[in-house]
Amino acid sequence: DDMDDRIAQLKADYEALLRQKDEENRQAIERVNQYRDKEKEQQLAELRDAHKLAISELQRTHQSLQLNDFFDREKETAKENIALLKERMSENARFFAREVESISDKARRKLDNRSSHFLK
Repeated sequence: DDMDDRIAQLKADYEALLRQKDEENRQAIERVNQYRDKEKEQQLAELRDAHKLAISELQRTHQSLQLNDFFDREKETAKENIALLKERMSENARFFAREVESISDKARRKLDNRSSHFLK
């Protein structure tokens, strides 16, 4: 009888120890899971920050490219305008050269007429 009581007590102690170890394991697993969750949250936060930074960088790059395109178009327009101005200046120069030539011819004819008049 004493032996049966002893066996029953050992069995009860063993089962209590098992329950205690199960509880300790459950708590350890919970702590590990919490740690993993915190790690995942931190990684997600870092990924979010990196994503925001990448988007911001892309937006800046896009704006920069748009500005470059704008300046390229403006530069082309300026080159075209300069070419037109040079052409107009050349036309004006030819026009003035013709006018000067015409005025010179008129002046020469007047002089020629006066000279021939005095020579008579």
